[in-house]
Amino acid sequence: MVWIKEVEALTEAAANALLKTLEEPPVNCYFLLNCQQPEILLATLRSRCFYYHLAPPEMNYAIHWLQQQLPNMAYADGVTALNLSQGAPVLALSLLKQEWQEREAFCQALYVSLQQQNLYGLLAQFNQDNAERKIYWLLSLLLDALKRQTHAEVYCVNQDKQPLIMALSQLPSAMLLAVSESWKQCRHQLVTIPAINKELLLAEQLLDWEAQLVALGK
Repeated sequence: MVWIKEVEALTEAAANALLKTLEEPPVNCYFLLNCQQPEILLATLRSRCFYYHLAPPEMNYAIHWLQQQLPNMAYADGVTALNLSQGAPVLALSLLKQEWQEREAFCQALYVSLQQQNLYGLLAQFNQDNAERKIYWLLSLLLDALKRQTHAEVYCVNQDKQPLIMALSQLPSAMLLAVSESWKQCRHQLVTIPAINKELLLAEQLLDWEAQLVALGK
């Protein structure tokens, strides 16, 4: 049994190597490919797989289970953790136990940087081993800001970060959309290009966004 987590994160070379293995698999060997975005996989790779959709439990059941594991958990924290984990309770529990304080520090630093128009100051936050994770958190906040602009706060992912979402929602929609797209491309590059200069790429992203903020204030 071979389990590959986040198979969509494989480079093209790795995906092609996997494809060759799937074409002539070892005897009595099964491959489990975990994938959140099957549409971005190579078509030839998808054609050799069976699809099994694993639906998450309903929110109220998932929250109840999380409260049993963490009796002191705030309701908004539980909802947010589930939203950030695509509704998967075990992943949400892992987030709450292992990364929640780091996320809190990241969100606080982002809020301060926005107020000071010093987004480059976030480089130390981003330039870590889990940079892709930080970008995912940022993208969810940017999309929440767009939702707030359209009075759709009930659908916000980060229910525990309303002040930060409100601050981001003061930015023009066009800027939020452009910045979101830019960070998506940045994350894709970090995931798919092994030898990329991560610090330089992140610095460029932050300086570009900071320049847009400064220009907006003039």
